[in-house]
Amino acid sequence: EILGRLGTQPTGCRRRFGQRRRCPPWSWNEDQWYRAAVLDLDVRRIAAFYAAKGFFRARVVDRRVTPHADGRSVAIELTVEEGQPTTIAAISLRGVEPLPSSLRRQLEQDPRMQRGERFVHEDYLAAKDRLDARLQRSGYAYAEVEGEVRVDRDQRRAEVGFQATPGPAVRFGRSRIVGHGPIPADKLHRLISWEEGDPYDAFEISRTRARLFNQRVFGSVQVELPEQPTEHADVTITVEPTKLRELRLGGGLGIERRRHEIRLRTDWTWRNFLGGLRTLSARLRPAYVAIPTLWAVERHGPAVQSDLKLSQPDIFATGILAYGLVG
Repeated sequence: EILGRLGTQPTGCRRRFGQRRRCPPWSWNEDQWYRAAVLDLDVRRIAAFYAAKGFFRARVVDRRVTPHADGRSVAIELTVEEGQPTTIAAISLRGVEPLPSSLRRQLEQDPRMQRGERFVHEDYLAAKDRLDARLQRSGYAYAEVEGEVRVDRDQRRAEVGFQATPGPAVRFGRSRIVGHGPIPADKLHRLISWEEGDPYDAFEISRTRARLFNQRVFGSVQVELPEQPTEHADVTITVEPTKLRELRLGGGLGIERRRHEIRLRTDWTWRNFLGGLRTLSARLRPAYVAIPTLWAVERHGPAVQSDLKLSQPDIFATGILAYGLVG
């Protein structure tokens, strides 16, 4: 993990996490040049990497650059003194006093970050993100969480503090969809997974975005609340339609035990066909078939598969997808 982060890398046709593999002489070999300035930066990178893992006193105590006999390459050896790790002495969470006691207990208990464990900066950032996500899942749409870490390097202690600003408990207000163009708004509104007056939940925002994307008619979907915190937040969903007509061409070779095929493929799709979010799609699969194999032909000739499909989501406002297929 450390070697893979360094700017100084060995010459070799393949490298994985800094490990050199022997390559045949005819293989392509990328030259990696030795640069003393890059190695100086790598020494700092190693110290920074260890600090992020809780080893704040780690340092490179020796470096050796040994020329090889060929006079064209060098071997590099770095010696690291890791030191003792810094552990978490205290974890505090402020700003959640006005919240319900059950929610406070959920926020204060994080099994993935505990006192006495080694301090890891990535774990600290992840814990801050989890606090923010839990507040938003609990209806606090405007919640913000700030963090602070105080490190005593001599005592090898870290004190982690989080300051939460929950803001008001939010309920969904009116929802409107803009930018939909020819796509029928009534069909889109039925894809929204919340009702006006429901408690805010970031999961429902994600679910609605996924439902809209799954229609395959939008290139982007953005869900926004009012900038100023409010207890009754109207929701604006801004969508951008993508290309509604699509043609795909391709080809290939199909090999089965008693049948070989040289194939072509054509797929044509018209989304929002005549409105209503319905989709018309056609597939054409022409092929030349040899039985049993292309090199021992007993029978051969052309073949074709084709079909035409018309699908209608939310038929008669029931939420049911209906389709007809002929082929």
